[in-house]
Amino acid sequence: MEDAIAKGRSGSGALSDEGLHVAFDLAETAERIMAQNLRRRNPDASPQELRRLLREWLHHRPGAEHGDGVGRATRRELPS
Repeated sequence: MEDAIAKGRSGSGALSDEGLHVAFDLAETAERIMAQNLRRRNPDASPQELRRLLREWLHHRPGAEHGDGVGRATRRELPS
């Protein structure tokens, strides 16, 4: 996996188009795996309940409450 990530970076360290595709593929795969885990852990849950559980997981990930970035979390105002 590290090879795939390194391959997707440009010389400046920014993600290339290919790197973005790899990142999105990894994110989609993680979501599918978690959906499978939730179905296995909650076999009697309705599809709506499973979607709610997945949405909760996406919004609250233990260990990444403030995102995956390194450093101190800050609030930034976006230009209007």
